[in-house]
Amino acid sequence: MADEPKARPGSVPVLHTLLLDDPLVISRNSAPAALIEELPSPASSPSVYSVSPSNFTASEQLASNLVGSTTEITSFGLCGFLNMRENGPGIHRMRRYYCRLIGVLFYRFFSKEQSRDLSNAHMEAEVQKIEEWDGKGMMHLYRNAFRLTTSHGVFNVAADSEKEKALWKQYVNEAIEAAQLQMRDAALLAHSQSLLAASPGGLTLFRSNKEKEKPPKFKGQPTCAHPKCTVRFDNTKRQHHCRNCGDSLCSDHSYHFAPLPHLPTLSGPQRQCTRCFRVHRFTQLLRCILQVFVKNRHQRNSPRSTTLRHSRMATEDVAILQTVKEAINEPDFGVSDAIQALHLHRKDSDEVYRVIVQKLLSLSATHMPDFEFFLPQLFHLWASTEYELYIVKWTLLLRLLMTAAMYHVRLATSIHWLMRATIDDACGWGFGQSELNIPEYLKNRFAPCKLALFNLHMLVYQNDGQHNFKFQPDEDLRTMPIQTDLIQTYFDRLLALQQYDEGQNAVTPDFVPSSTHFFPVSTPSNGSVRSNSALLLGPLYAAVASCVLPPSWNFDTGNRVRLSPRLPSLEQSVFSTQLRFIDRLGKLAEALRGVTPVSRKEALPDQLAQLTLPEYAYYPLGTCDEPLRRFVSICIKEGTVFTTKARAPTLIWFEVENMQNVPETLWLTPAQATYSHVENEAPPQTLQTALNHDEIGQVLRHDNIMSSLHTIEALQPLNDDEEDDESVDGTDALPP
Repeated sequence: MADEPKARPGSVPVLHTLLLDDPLVISRNSAPAALIEELPSPASSPSVYSVSPSNFTASEQLASNLVGSTTEITSFGLCGFLNMRENGPGIHRMRRYYCRLIGVLFYRFFSKEQSRDLSNAHMEAEVQKIEEWDGKGMMHLYRNAFRLTTSHGVFNVAADSEKEKALWKQYVNEAIEAAQLQMRDAALLAHSQSLLAASPGGLTLFRSNKEKEKPPKFKGQPTCAHPKCTVRFDNTKRQHHCRNCGDSLCSDHSYHFAPLPHLPTLSGPQRQCTRCFRVHRFTQLLRCILQVFVKNRHQRNSPRSTTLRHSRMATEDVAILQTVKEAINEPDFGVSDAIQALHLHRKDSDEVYRVIVQKLLSLSATHMPDFEFFLPQLFHLWASTEYELYIVKWTLLLRLLMTAAMYHVRLATSIHWLMRATIDDACGWGFGQSELNIPEYLKNRFAPCKLALFNLHMLVYQNDGQHNFKFQPDEDLRTMPIQTDLIQTYFDRLLALQQYDEGQNAVTPDFVPSSTHFFPVSTPSNGSVRSNSALLLGPLYAAVASCVLPPSWNFDTGNRVRLSPRLPSLEQSVFSTQLRFIDRLGKLAEALRGVTPVSRKEALPDQLAQLTLPEYAYYPLGTCDEPLRRFVSICIKEGTVFTTKARAPTLIWFEVENMQNVPETLWLTPAQATYSHVENEAPPQTLQTALNHDEIGQVLRHDNIMSSLHTIEALQPLNDDEEDDESVDGTDALPP
C-alpha cells in the first residue's frame, strides 16, 4: 500500500492503465519481407494485426466489448467524447469535446451534432505519438488519462473509462503503424519524391529549407473579390480578408471559419471565403479517404468477418432478405422493380441492398436501354445518400454508376452531365442562383460528386489500369499553389499504392500481389485478361470499396464488360470531344441570352458560323441501343432562338451520319447487339447523304416541320419581366 499514490482530498483515485502486452504480428502483403522485419515496433504498442477467431482487428475487438459507451468505431474511424487540454499546468478542469480520429487525422468538435460535417471542426491535427500520463493536474486528478502528441502541440487527454482509453490507444497505434508503412512503401516506388512531399497524414508539405508555409498577404482591394459580388467597401460596409487566398471580401462571402492545417503558423479556425471553403471541404474528404485506405490496406488478411455480420442481422432483416431474394428470382422482375427496391430498402441492412444491387448489375447488362431510362433516378438516389451514415449503400450505388460508364459512351456522358449539374447546383452556378441561398444539403453534395467525377474521368482515361492523373485548378476548385500540390500528392499516393498492391509497379522479386474479390474481370486492349484489377472501376471507388465492402461480396458485371474489345485511345478521344463540343453549344446559347430578344434570330447564323465541328462530335440525345449519329455539317441558315424569361433556348439543325458499328470497341456500338432476341433482324442502313442548305430547307418545309417555328416567330417576344408561357396559341398568328 505504500507504493500506491495518495489521492488528494475531494479527488478521484488514480487507476492504473490497462496494459496490453500482446506481441506485434504484422500480416502484410504490400512490402518486401526483409523491410517488414526491420520495421521497429512502437513503444508499448498493443497487438495490431493479431489473428483472432472473429477476424477482427484489435481495435474492433475492443470496440465490440464496449456496452453503453459513447466511443465507437465507424467505417471512417474512431469517434467519442474526450476531456482534453493543452499540455501544461492549469487550475481549471479539462473541457469535454467530441473527437474523431480518421487514420492519424484528429478532429475536435464542440458537440456530437457538429461532427457529422468535418468542416465544423475547430481543430484539425495529425497525431504523431501517444503515451501514458499520470493524470495529475494542479487542482485535479484525472483517471484514464494519456497524452497525445500532434502536429499542433501536446495535449493531455482523459477518457470516460479504462476500456475506452485502451480503444483510443489501440487505434492510434494502428494508425501510426499504417502511416509509417505507407511512407516506407512510397519510398520504394518511382517518383518517390512527389509521394513523400507531404506529411504522413497529408496536412502539410515538406519543404527543403524546413520553413513553414506562411499565409498570403492581404490584397486590400476596393471591392469584393467574389465574381458575383460588386459591393464597394466604405464606412457602411466593412472589408474582410480570406486567410487562405488573401482576397478582400464582404461579410456575406466570408462567413466561414475553419482551420487551415496546411498553414502551420495559423492556429484555430480562420476566416475563409466561400470559394476557399469549398476547396477546404473537398480536400478534407479526399484526405480522409486516403487515410482510411492507408489504414485498411495493412490489415487485408484480417477483414471484417462476414459471419459476424450475418449473425448481427436482426430478425426482421433476415425476413426482409429472404423476401427480397424470392422477389428478384421472379421471371418478370425488371430494372424498374430493382430501382423501386433500392428506394424501398435504402435504410435496411446492407446485405439486403447488396442482393438488389447484384441483381441490378445483371439486369443492366442484359436490359441496357431500360437501365439507361432509369439512370437519372439511380444517380439522384446515390447523390441523396449520406455517405457517412450509409457508406456501404453509397459505395454500392457508386459501383452501379461506374459499371454503367463502362458499358457505353452515352451512359458515361449522361453520368458526367448528371454529376456536372449537381456540382453546379451545389456551387450556385445556375442563372439567378447565389451561393448565399443554396441549402446545406446541396452544399454537402459537392465534395462527393466532385470526387466521383474525377473517378469517372480516371476510369475513362485509364490504359490497362494505368492512370496518369494531373490535377488542375478549375472554376469549382480554385486552389492555392500549396493546396494544388497537396491534392496532387493525395492522388499520387492513392494511385501508386493501389498499383503497388496490384503488382503493376512492384520493385522487388518477392512481391506477392493481394487477392481482392470485389473487382470484375476485365479484358485489356492487348487481349490479356487481368482478373483482380483494383483500378478497373476507378481508383477512388477502389479505395473506398476495399475498406467497406467485404471480400466475399462477388458481383456480376455481365458479358458486355468481360468480353468487350476496347480501344482506349479512340474511346478517350470520343469522350473528351463530346464533352467539349456540348459545352461549346451551351456557351453559344449563353451568348445569345445576352442579346436582345428581337435580335437573337439574326445573331444566330453568325454564332453558328464560328462553330467548328470536331471529328468525334455525335448527337447527344439518342439512346444506347441506337447507333451513334456523327455531326457532318451545321445548317447555318436553319434553326431559331426562342425567348423565355431566363434563357434563350436554341434550336440547331445538323446533318448527321449513322455509325452503326465500331468494330474497334464495343463502347461505341449500339447496345441492342448484345442481347437482342431477333437474330435475323437486318440492321438499319448507314445514312451518308449530303444536302446543301437550300435542299435541307425544302425538306423541312415539305414535312411541315418548320410550321410551328414560323408560328412562334410571328408572336410578340416576351419582355424580361414577363412569365414564361409554355403553351403557344397559333390561331392569331400570321401565316408563314
